[in-house]
Amino acid sequence: MCEVNTMSYEINVNCKNMKSKVLDYSVFIYDSFNELPNALIQSVSDCNLSVCVVSDSHVSSLYSEKVIKLLETCAKRVLLFEFEAGEQQKNLRTVEKL
Repeated sequence: MCEVNTMSYEINVNCKNMKSKVLDYSVFIYDSFNELPNALIQSVSDCNLSVCVVSDSHVSSLYSEKVIKLLETCAKRVLLFEFEAGEQQKNLRTVEKL
């Protein structure tokens, strides 16, 4: 008999930008894509939401199509932000592009 342990995290971000606009959003981290739609539905009361999937080019080429299709079942709009793979791209300049 096999037992599967699923790790999941939800990070709630609440911040104010330079124009004094409050930005509230959640970041979900899972070890399986299958739970994303349920987590998204449970975390919001508004079905009129947009979701942004952030991925490097290597991971995106493997999984983005599947993830986007799953998220489209529960989100109004799903966007993909893809950046070049590699440690040199994991920096604040890449985040600023987002």
